Amino acid sequence: MTVVLASIAAGGDAIIMASDKMLTQQDLTYQYEHDGTKIRALGPYLVGYAGTTVFADDIICRGYDTEKPIREFIKALSGYYIEYQLGLANKIVLKSVGLDLEEFNKNRLNYPPQLQQIIHEGIKEVKVGVQLIVCGYDGDEPRIFQIGQDGVYNTVHSVGYAAIGIGQVHVANFYIIEPVAQTPSRS
Repeated sequence: MTVVLASIAAGGDAIIMASDKMLTQQDLTYQYEHDGTKIRALGPYLVGYAGTTVFADDIICRGYDTEKPIREFIKALSGYYIEYQLGLANKIVLKSVGLDLEEFNKNRLNYPPQLQQIIHEGIKEVKVGVQLIVCGYDGDEPRIFQIGQDGVYNTVHSVGYAAIGIGQVHVANFYIIEPVAQTPSRS
């Protein structure tokens, strides 16, 4: 079972992130235990992932400006995730019929409506299959963000924890039983 979790601890003075060691490969329906980690330090930020390892590595290891505040960092990471997923859809759906996304969008009316619909549905079907948790500080305030399989990020630090992967429901059940103490603001 795959699970990555992050939690604000010690009244906001610490953020804890943990993961299992199960990895998934692209287009495979099984997982295996690996000695690697699903948590990476990118400058002052921690990024944990669940899902297809190859895609996660491509998205996480892009070379982001980690000097930026966490909100700008998360926007860049989320933006690249969406761009990456569209690029993958372009390769799978459009390049296979000799088109690319830019050409299709410019000349969409030149294609029959049925083909347009098939292409749009095909693009929506392509999913990278990666979820991310990003942790760091905004000044003295602990921050946790979650990026879903659509590439869009959400703030979850007000809840005090986040979990991704197939085991996220088990983590949520734990926190229902053992709620995270509200972190007082240090402003």
